[in-house]
Amino acid sequence: MIKEVILVAVAIIIFTWMSCNNSSTVNTNATSAGADTTMNTRDTATNQHISNSDSTTTNADWLLIPGVSAGQTRLNENADSVYQRLGTPDGGDAAMMKAIAIWYAHHDTTDNSVAIYTSKNTDTPVVARILQIRVTSPAFKTEEGIHTSSSLQDIKNHFDVMRTQQYQYAGVHYAVYDSRQGIAFEMNPDSVCTAIVIHKAGTINEGTYLKFRTTDKFINR
Repeated sequence: MIKEVILVAVAIIIFTWMSCNNSSTVNTNATSAGADTTMNTRDTATNQHISNSDSTTTNADWLLIPGVSAGQTRLNENADSVYQRLGTPDGGDAAMMKAIAIWYAHHDTTDNSVAIYTSKNTDTPVVARILQIRVTSPAFKTEEGIHTSSSLQDIKNHFDVMRTQQYQYAGVHYAVYDSRQGIAFEMNPDSVCTAIVIHKAGTINEGTYLKFRTTDKFINR
């Protein structure tokens, strides 16, 4: 009788130990899965706002409004809100109260990108405000349907632009056509748009203190 009681007690102890161990494993896996989901959600959101990798996004997310905004990013917006939305930038630079931040789709420097140029005020608290927004994805479009890959003639059909700058990158010459409406277009040698910059309306974009395009060494201005 005593032997049977001991065997039953041992069986109960073993069963209890196995149950606790399995529960711990499940909780650990669940925590890990939750962390992965959070990271994947941030990456997915970033890619959606750079290259339109998800068909669930709305037209408003990709609308270019000269002098106002590029998708969800607006001129004069606190840059902190963009960092919260897109996460840590893939690159950038900062000096003299100015800063550049750039995000690449899938963190691939050969893929489409969104970049912002900011300037900090001298008030308290100090806030970095967005002065320019640069996009390369053709998913971003103006109300007229102009986007990267549009021809120069298509652009001229809708915007009053003038050639203001040119630069060279990797042996290729690019020209910048700007409009006082608050939008500029970077064109390749085939007169095809490769990037669009949203800036303050009423002025011609005079460039940035830091590198903002593929290079900051303009041939002329």
